[in-house]
Amino acid sequence: MTERQAKTPLERAAYALCIADGKSPGAYRAHDIEGQPFNGPDTNPNWMEYLSAAKAVFGAISEPSATMIGWGSDAIKDLGQENERAAAQATWRAMIQAALQE
Repeated sequence: MTERQAKTPLERAAYALCIADGKSPGAYRAHDIEGQPFNGPDTNPNWMEYLSAAKAVFGAISEPSATMIGWGSDAIKDLGQENERAAAQATWRAMIQAALQE
């Protein structure tokens, strides 16, 4: 799976964490945790090893900061209530951008 193919924000976060850790997200683990060759049928691509870390991050940021709330509120005001789906998407993006800049 490429970053574009990741379906959810959680999957995209796990994919990004894998890259940040210097691993190839689409590669499969070649060794088990004890260093022995791993060639079992239940192998998962590297990025899946980061799902628990991604969940922890999402849990840690589930409460927005005052800055995030402000940016989200502005996004809703800018789009108005006639287009609720677009406003929700813009709010999400605005709040994440605010978090990245704090």
